Amino acid sequence: MSQPVIEVENLSKRYFLGEMRAQSIRETLELWWGRGGKGREAREKRELWALRDVSFQVKQGEILGVIGANGAGKSTLLKILSRITEPESGVAVMRGRVASLLEVGTGFHPDLTGRENIFLNGAILGLKRSEIVARFDEIVAFSSIEKFVDTPVKRYSSGMYVRLAFAVAAHLEPDILIIDEVLAVGDSSFQKKCLGKLEEASRSGRTILFVSHNMVAVRSFCSRALWMEQGRVAGDGAPGEVINRYLVRPDARAVSRRWTAAEAPGAGGAKIRSIRVENSDPAEGFDGIAVERPVRVTIEVETSRSFERLDTTLHFFNEEGILAFGTGTADDHVAGFDRIEAGLYRSTLVIPARFLNIDLYAANLLIVENSTEIIHLQEGIFSFRVEETEPRAGGWHGPRVGVVRPQMPWRVERLERPEPSTDLEIRLS
Repeated sequence: MSQPVIEVENLSKRYFLGEMRAQSIRETLELWWGRGGKGREAREKRELWALRDVSFQVKQGEILGVIGANGAGKSTLLKILSRITEPESGVAVMRGRVASLLEVGTGFHPDLTGRENIFLNGAILGLKRSEIVARFDEIVAFSSIEKFVDTPVKRYSSGMYVRLAFAVAAHLEPDILIIDEVLAVGDSSFQKKCLGKLEEASRSGRTILFVSHNMVAVRSFCSRALWMEQGRVAGDGAPGEVINRYLVRPDARAVSRRWTAAEAPGAGGAKIRSIRVENSDPAEGFDGIAVERPVRVTIEVETSRSFERLDTTLHFFNEEGILAFGTGTADDHVAGFDRIEAGLYRSTLVIPARFLNIDLYAANLLIVENSTEIIHLQEGIFSFRVEETEPRAGGWHGPRVGVVRPQMPWRVERLERPEPSTDLEIRLS
């Protein structure tokens, strides 16, 4: 039996919050004993285990999808496998040439042109110049940057940067390809082209690690899924099974959540302080979501600076990971989030009754600045199962098809029977 291409055993990584690397022996001693004379106990309180005893193996040709909420340890794991950072303990063995496509901005020298970066990355992977030249035209065509190939990449847009980075990583034929969520930057047609290229690479025996918040892509594209939760492996197996367990995890099922100022998730001067989902009356003995009643979602966001425009958006996914619908305060340019100052703001969404289908839904919350930039994505902030609680008055009693089931207005009217035709019909035999 052949050895696994990737072998991870008891991998752990620890960070210390609010600390920087020591620049001298004195600073090293201060960090070791704790600043301010508080000793090791104070230092231990600031430690964060990004990974804790992670173990798994990946065979040649497998496509492993890594899923998990923000802060679960996914990116830290990929950085260790890419040799960008060192683990605290444990072993990660990579058998073969590794190409990584992590956050936008890594892997390229900003002052070099696209052409120069292609040759630089090929040399790092150990390819001969003739091998890079043979693939050069295909890389440029795939990334659609023909006009800008001799422009320094620091002048590229994020989309151009990602297109070129992916083309380089995929076409220089590494044995192992590691991809973070950066493909979300590209448009849908480019993402489809990328997934096709990755499938082609997998069929030729290359191994792929694929981190994504897109459950549809993981379910349809990956042969296996790894679920990370608080730095540990929470699930490993068939994508459909692992994704379903992930979507119904306890922290995602909460319909009422509140965070302290220190714990609140967010970025860019905006934090989520609370979220609440209301639908049924607990006094009636049903604590789920009833399809016959509207669903009210209330979100409180605290800002620490002024914004010209700030919006909250929710993306709802069903149990299969299909995006059912998205909606946000930018839909009709809802008033209240224009030219705001620092403070606490509340936005409320009402989903009409009989709009959601009988299914499990999970939601992602996005905070968007100036209607163009996503400054924070809180993946899987809540989930709930919609149930039918009242008998139908009549009509179709079977399951309703579709990811949603909006009740549309229909009208039926009786028409007068048309008069018999008086035209003479002549048949010739």
